[in-house]
Amino acid sequence: MTKDARLDLVLLLDLNGVNPNVGPALQNDLVAAQRASLEKLVWFFSGLKLTRGLQIDWRIKICGFGDLTQQAEEWFYNPPFAQSGAVVLAQLKECLNQCRNHGGPGSLLDALFTIANMGETNPENASDPQKWRPRGGAARVVLFFSPNAFRKLMAIPEAAGGRVEDVITAIMVKRVILWGFCPELQGYMDLASAARAEIELIAMSANNPLLSRLEESTSVGGESELSSVRAFVVSGLIEKLNGPDFVWTDIIGKRVGGLCSNLRPNEWNRIRDVLSSDNGSREILDETIEIGREHVSASKVGTSEIGSCE
Repeated sequence: MTKDARLDLVLLLDLNGVNPNVGPALQNDLVAAQRASLEKLVWFFSGLKLTRGLQIDWRIKICGFGDLTQQAEEWFYNPPFAQSGAVVLAQLKECLNQCRNHGGPGSLLDALFTIANMGETNPENASDPQKWRPRGGAARVVLFFSPNAFRKLMAIPEAAGGRVEDVITAIMVKRVILWGFCPELQGYMDLASAARAEIELIAMSANNPLLSRLEESTSVGGESELSSVRAFVVSGLIEKLNGPDFVWTDIIGKRVGGLCSNLRPNEWNRIRDVLSSDNGSREILDETIEIGREHVSASKVGTSEIGSCE
């Protein structure tokens, strides 16, 4: 009997949002784009087994980070893993409701370090929604989205003063696969050096020479110049999220399909063959998403299942 392919997936959002000088319209567009694309992704996972008989034993949770230096009490939205699409979408709604028009550097490193070190379930015990499944028992993936720079030093007590190399060590030791959509800034390029990390650029310095100023503690140029750079980056993320092939190509095809060498090769290879099929791949996606949407819409969610801020 072929065993399920297992996936623990954390979707990590930057809750600092868009700088107020850029304007509320882009903030609203960014939230709408994140909601629409991630809803499709959740619907896809919810419908995959129903439409294709593929055995992906998935758990997903939606996390969000702010700026720990400014929001000591509620900087991190970190609910438990869920295996219900309806619960995951409820988490997404709660997370997006906490977006702030800040647009400054966030505590991404603190969030990644915390997620990597959430602990893991003993193989002899039942799965714990607050922890990763046993090492080797499921692919561990963190997929993050951010249009902002991040703070270079961690501030959480267990890793205060830690830097990007400490986060890289943590995610590699814990065998976490890191995927990210972010601007071309040095901090993100450093994160990309982690084993199996994949960083996709939403804005590049070749298209805007002022991009590196997002990482500077003080801007050399005027606020109007910096606002233009911020708008350029946010627009790039919105365009990526709204792209017609974002869920299918950028997430499902390139990345979920790329997990085929992990853990349970037979089942992962079946998944890869379906996802990479040239014959009707768009139809596969549309059908799976629609079936998943109907299934999720028919489900009910208890308040205690959603989770809350840390």
